Amino acid sequence: MLEADYIFLHTLLETGDPGRLQRALAEMLRYQNDDGSWSLYPGGPGNISLSVKCYSSAKLMGIGVDDRAWPNAANGSWPTAASSRTNTFTKMYLCALGEYDYDAVPAIPPEIVLFPNWFYFNIYEISSWSRSILVPLAIIYAKKPFKNIPKEHGIDELYVGGRANSKLRLRMDRKKILSWRNFFLTLDRILHFAEAVHLRPLRTLALKKAETWMLERLEMTDGLGAIYPAMLNAIIALRCLGYSEDESPGHPRPRRV
Repeated sequence: MLEADYIFLHTLLETGDPGRLQRALAEMLRYQNDDGSWSLYPGGPGNISLSVKCYSSAKLMGIGVDDRAWPNAANGSWPTAASSRTNTFTKMYLCALGEYDYDAVPAIPPEIVLFPNWFYFNIYEISSWSRSILVPLAIIYAKKPFKNIPKEHGIDELYVGGRANSKLRLRMDRKKILSWRNFFLTLDRILHFAEAVHLRPLRTLALKKAETWMLERLEMTDGLGAIYPAMLNAIIALRCLGYSEDESPGHPRPRRV
């Protein structure tokens, strides 16, 4: 997973050493299963989110569907679940590469950082590692970074029924109208509508508070949350906010690039 994320990050930011990227690719391919999937742990079953992420990263490195560089079948049984069934984190990364649509992922508005601690839901009601991932991801969702990649580097072949049918939306529970599931699905659709019509009066304030929150926790540390997903999201979020590649995140006013 880390090698796949490494390739994705440097592709998105157009950075990275070619030699290191090739070594990351080789290490990633070394763990591909016989059916073409990747597992979260040795000997485990293929995981759809990780498999799509690794497959996408290999394509970004120029390996085609029929390329002999694949150690195992590139089109094994695992793609039948399609990229639309991956987790939210993977979908967000695919969105940044134009491989998925931002309006089809769960809404992650940065305004959540404005909720006070006494509110029923606030970022301190979730675990430390969760919020260290969530806050920069909310910035990414708001800024919606996008990099246009060559068609041959894309993963259209993983979408069952084609990209047009890739927006997999959860359906309401008609048997239990008053349920938490229906509440959150309704809220998600309202948030997406507000995003579409630019009804975001607190967006500037929320982004500034999210940026401050993130920078305070980057100061004198080896990385946000001491976990790789949070660090990766923080790097992308900082670039979305206008920080240059070699700029100290502790700078009070980021230079716009």
